[in-house]
Amino acid sequence: MDIKKLKKIISIFEDSKLSELELEDEELSVFMKKSEGGVVVHQQQPVQQIAPAAPVTSSLEDDHVKKHGKIDENIRVIESPMVGTFYRSPSPTTPSFVEVGDMVKKGQVLCIVEAMKLMNDIESPYDGKLVDVLVENGKPVEYGKPLFHILPSK
Repeated sequence: MDIKKLKKIISIFEDSKLSELELEDEELSVFMKKSEGGVVVHQQQPVQQIAPAAPVTSSLEDDHVKKHGKIDENIRVIESPMVGTFYRSPSPTTPSFVEVGDMVKKGQVLCIVEAMKLMNDIESPYDGKLVDVLVENGKPVEYGKPLFHILPSK
């Protein structure tokens, strides 16, 4: 779904009498809900479109070793699939989606990356243990920026 098409859908939704709308195609899923502050849009990309996690690279190894004293070659990195702003929770008053040490399931939302006023849920491509959160809440992220370290379940 291209951005022009999505903007047009949002505009039509704003002018409609609908209070909620959910759309899905092979590229992404979008959920919109009207609130007092305007339209809230949650965009979710299928797990297969999340940047593939790779073994930890040398610069990340240094950070991980500083925090944990050793590196586990099984740790995977979850990277940002887009440029935007990183959020650990759905709103400033709610708890983070996940905390270091949590066991996560494949498809579980780990964070939100806001891009062009769209809230994009970033899901775990693995079952496993969350080892590190690599970005501070509210900070900008680039495409491919490491967000999390996860130790996949065996």
